[in-house]
Amino acid sequence: MIINVLWETVTFILIMIVCIRTVPFRRIREAVANFLIMQVITWGLGTVIVEFKWKVHPVRMFPEITRQDFMNDYFIYPLVSVLFYFYYPRDNTRNAKIGYTLAWAGAIGLWDFGMDMLTELEQYVHWNAMIHFMLSFLALLACNGFTHWFFKHPFPTKQKVESYGQK
Repeated sequence: MIINVLWETVTFILIMIVCIRTVPFRRIREAVANFLIMQVITWGLGTVIVEFKWKVHPVRMFPEITRQDFMNDYFIYPLVSVLFYFYYPRDNTRNAKIGYTLAWAGAIGLWDFGMDMLTELEQYVHWNAMIHFMLSFLALLACNGFTHWFFKHPFPTKQKVESYGQK
């Protein structure tokens, strides 16, 4: 039981510290948007996965409310997505971008596989680490692409707003 709490707590604290230290304050809007977009993706996918009983979560935060793993789907994966977004190599070649995304999806897949093997937080029924890897790859790309598209044109700053007809 202690390993379950330790696994989620240490992971959450480490990712949160890294996010706080690396996300620039002036780009907090991008971080929040990316976080919320990934929450929507993981909520939808997580609901389908547990409803079809591909994965079960015997130990979870809110057992009466949802069969999903609340900590992973609503905090850990979205925080990982924020880190992925801010370190994404936008100016590199396509191969570098694919390799970067594969590395992050592989890390998520290994972490999830470790959680399945070492803790009682989740159990694979009709699921495996390769499916999780592919789903993580697609979710990271979708979230990154949508956030980048959303912030393609910057918001007007206070200086630009004041310069429209005001002296």
